[in-house]
Amino acid sequence: MLMDEKALDYETAMLGPEGKTVLEIGGGTGNLSKRIAETAKKLIIVEKDEVMVEALTELFEFDEDKDVRVIHADFLGLSEADIMKRAKAKRIDLIISNVPYVISSPLLFKLPEFSFEQALLCLQKEFVQRMVAKPGERDWSRLSVMTQLYFRPIYLRSVKRGSFRPMPQVDSAMVMLTKTDEKRDADRDKFIERLFSHRKNTVHSALRAGELETNYPKADSAAERLGLGERRVFTLTLDEIKRLFAAL
Repeated sequence: MLMDEKALDYETAMLGPEGKTVLEIGGGTGNLSKRIAETAKKLIIVEKDEVMVEALTELFEFDEDKDVRVIHADFLGLSEADIMKRAKAKRIDLIISNVPYVISSPLLFKLPEFSFEQALLCLQKEFVQRMVAKPGERDWSRLSVMTQLYFRPIYLRSVKRGSFRPMPQVDSAMVMLTKTDEKRDADRDKFIERLFSHRKNTVHSALRAGELETNYPKADSAAERLGLGERRVFTLTLDEIKRLFAAL
């Protein structure tokens, strides 16, 4: 749980919740929630832990000036429609979360299903570095591709491990996500996952691997036509990956 007052103030200021409907994923004891609720039009908190739900409910129970809805549920099991219905909201403008490390990937890969202006996430620093990596760099991976396919990520700042209680073993970092116009494509997402399981191989070699060759028998010839066959998978740009999938 993030406890550092300056870091919490920074998060709130960068999110800019004034007059907006904000979804907070994992409210904890409300350290961030109470800051956002000061100026947000509506704050929706999805919290899985029953003890935390009780603490959040008590925190806002008698504050009639603030529109705060606490939903006791696992965010990963909810749709945007579920949340808006339960919170009696017409839309979600902003999303914020100090994300538990264990759900970082599932949470990030779920966010393209939601419509929002921006999302501010605090995650393990190494995870954020992979989110913002560039083609050919050591950290360019499936995570980088999936993030940059659906979002424009901006690395904001690092957060020292001592800012959290209990203290994790690694530092964290904050990242701002703005949605791109890319539509969700489950087949393409699966292709990217399979391709980047061979990220250090040449494209030819990767596409001849069992699962890829079975599911995309024309992929190797498509890569040849596009002049990508001898490239290492981790050097492919986002545009090249999209063209390769489109050519299958």
